[in-house]
Amino acid sequence: MRGVAAKIAATAVLIGAALAALIWPRLFPPSPAEVLGGFLGEARWSEGRSALGLPWRPWRGGEKLQAYGPVLAALYHDEEAGDLPLALAQLYLWRGDTGDLDRAEKHLAGLPTEAKTLNERSLLLLARAQGVEALETIEHAFELAPLDPAVLFNRAIVREHLGLTRMAAEAWEAFLGVEPAGPWAAEARERAAALATAEAPPGDLELRLAKFEGAIAHLDGPDALAALRGDPATAVLLDELLQRGERLPAALLTRLQSLDAAAWRERRRWSEAYTREREKVLSGTADLRALEALGEVSDPLIALRFNRLALYDAVQRQDVAAARRLYERIAAICLREGCVEAVVLARSDLASLLVHQGRFHEAEQEWRHAAEALPETATVRRAELVSKRSLLAWRTGAFREATELAIDSARGMRRDPVGSATPLVNAGFFAMLQGKLRAAEVFCREALLLSRQVQVVRTALIASRTLADIRLDRGDLQGAASVLDETREDAEETGIVPVLQSNRLSLARIRLQQVRLSDARTLLERVLAEEEARNLQNFRVEALELLARVSAAEGKDDEALRFLEKAVAVADEQVAHAPSPLAAQRMWAETGSTRLALAERHAARADAAAFWRILGGAELRELAPDECFVAETRLDVGWGLWVATSEGTRLLRGDAPLSPLQDGACPAGVRRISLLDRSGLDSAALWRRLRDEAPGVALVASSGPERPWPAAQPSGPALAVHSPQPVELRSGLGFLPAAPKEAAIVRGAFPGSRELRGMAATPAAVLAQAGAYGLLHFGVHGEARLGKGAASYLLLGGELGRLEVATILEMPLRERRPVVVLSACRSGGTVVDRERDGAGLGWAFLEAGARAVVSYQDALDDEVALLFSAAFYDALGRGADLSAAFESAVAKVRQERSAAAAARFVLSI
Repeated sequence: MRGVAAKIAATAVLIGAALAALIWPRLFPPSPAEVLGGFLGEARWSEGRSALGLPWRPWRGGEKLQAYGPVLAALYHDEEAGDLPLALAQLYLWRGDTGDLDRAEKHLAGLPTEAKTLNERSLLLLARAQGVEALETIEHAFELAPLDPAVLFNRAIVREHLGLTRMAAEAWEAFLGVEPAGPWAAEARERAAALATAEAPPGDLELRLAKFEGAIAHLDGPDALAALRGDPATAVLLDELLQRGERLPAALLTRLQSLDAAAWRERRRWSEAYTREREKVLSGTADLRALEALGEVSDPLIALRFNRLALYDAVQRQDVAAARRLYERIAAICLREGCVEAVVLARSDLASLLVHQGRFHEAEQEWRHAAEALPETATVRRAELVSKRSLLAWRTGAFREATELAIDSARGMRRDPVGSATPLVNAGFFAMLQGKLRAAEVFCREALLLSRQVQVVRTALIASRTLADIRLDRGDLQGAASVLDETREDAEETGIVPVLQSNRLSLARIRLQQVRLSDARTLLERVLAEEEARNLQNFRVEALELLARVSAAEGKDDEALRFLEKAVAVADEQVAHAPSPLAAQRMWAETGSTRLALAERHAARADAAAFWRILGGAELRELAPDECFVAETRLDVGWGLWVATSEGTRLLRGDAPLSPLQDGACPAGVRRISLLDRSGLDSAALWRRLRDEAPGVALVASSGPERPWPAAQPSGPALAVHSPQPVELRSGLGFLPAAPKEAAIVRGAFPGSRELRGMAATPAAVLAQAGAYGLLHFGVHGEARLGKGAASYLLLGGELGRLEVATILEMPLRERRPVVVLSACRSGGTVVDRERDGAGLGWAFLEAGARAVVSYQDALDDEVALLFSAAFYDALGRGADLSAAFESAVAKVRQERSAAAAARFVLSI
């Protein structure tokens, strides 16, 4: 009986346990914390902790759950959890693989912008390797909850992840101030201690090489030579250099042993001459030809130093021919004597000059070759190349890429603290351009702390100026002013004029916004006095424009007008003496707001016609009774439409964009409308509105108010460039099926025409042949960069297959004055708006001498391109003039495809 009773009892226990296992979880479901604890075991997410109301301390006990089911059930049953989407997002983040990050992002979408949500988003962005975005997000979370320990912890983690050592230490200190005890506090102390005690890594070999070359160059006799050779560090360094291919230092030490007293005296004279010439170069007073002559000295190291100095001077002067010549000299010396780094540095300097000249693809290739020549261990030099590539990305409008490259460069320059502050300032500037002002401030503060630590005053001042600009953009006038006030004394002491002038201008702008007009005027007058004393023009336009605003705020309208007139006169002089058309266009774009302010003041005095001279650069041509010339601008308050007819010019104002075809702006029955197409205006939007409102009115985008209506026909044979085989396979751009058909249509319309196709369609071939034809047709891929028109290009054939703006400007088109047809995506950078600088593909062809340019403002469908080309060239073949043929082709596209597609074709003159 006892056995039976025992069995019954055991069975009852088992049944009870089974029932309990079924009923108990329903009556008392586990909390999300318990379930997550079992799921994660002793681990936590490697990059930080969650802001959710779940346990963030080390987990205790529990087996890992292998499926989501029980976890989700626990989350759904926990009524106290409250915010289920955030809980689910946090759960997916802890899983950590790519698919779960997608789910986390889905659950975070649409949640309110509050600290705990932003904290989760920052972790998500960090997991996706979007460090700058993660920094911006966690800094926003900190603003909303500055005492939340979870936010403080992750803020330190994100900063540490980006290599912002000093700012990370500050963040750990803030966390420990809120939570000084507990397991997470222990980890924070460990991390903070690691940052504080980390030794600066030893200098890279290239840094030691630079110092060693300087020591050799300044040797003044046998005793100094013997001391250098006897130093044990010299033997170690020479051995490392020989392994890297740097044979010149060792060879020089051997040669120097044979010098007599006269040779040593001669060598000292060369060293003194180098010091003098270096000072001249830095002050901008050097004679480049004389420098090149000094580079012909027989001593290879001295020759190398003089040639590198001359190359630096050539880069500053933007003398491409001299820079190439000096690069070839340096390369020849190194080939003969055995040096690697000098060639890499020279090639890098040449690439920097190419960027300034708008030859972006060539520069990219030069930097690629320079990087290939560097040994893998040359981390500092490689980081310098990355820093310059970040500037290239900025110049081409790729701000996100520029920021990431600058961060990578700063990490790579950890061995060179003096150099690493500069890419950090750049990272802050690039982040500011993307509107990531919180992240930008962190980068600049890190750069400021670092540059002060290593006592590089110039970089500290640049960081302060950028930091002030960031705070100004955030509306923090007092914070911006305090930064500049703190550094004003340092700026005065340095004597570095550009830095000092920038500091004064920024502070004056702040004082103006604070309505401290007397202080602003004093600062601006000092800027102008400095410019006058040194015969400089660098800051004169900006200072005069700000003085005009001060005068206007003081009610001195006549004085404000005089200051604006002076500012525009100085700007016109700078444009007239610009070293290149690209530089002139850049200067024009930078003074657009000043010109518009002057035009508004003239309009207020019943002289609206001055607009065409001030914003268009010339007087308006005589208009026919059925013709209208218009321009759209954004004013300080609302919008402005400048309308010219045969009766005169007037300015219409409105709260929203206006139409020339309404309110009697243009004459009734108008047949032709010209849009002024210059940087600073809003021509692109106006073009599309007019196409929608009046499809039957002929329309052109005019680069100047004096340009005649395009009533002529193209003459002579044409050149059709099409179907290249792009080397940029990574871009995913394929063959354009319509391009050969378009070329056949061109040949039929213009007897004697030629084709450049396939690999023969290189930029060099186009440059060599373009001047012989009356029409140029491009059936290729194109790219117009918003805000960075000079970086736009047509993708042709060959290794250097980008036909860039800088190359187009060299085309000899002024004699034949051809019509250019760009049957390419996004080639319509000629019709500009306020987000573009105006220096696009169409502008370049017109500047080079083209009569007119046909382009497209968006992604161009292959069939639409063929339809337009067939109609356009058919009309020309039947004797229509350029404007009529263009309108006929646009009407065909509108009829057979869509009004939207038709509106994006542009005729520019």
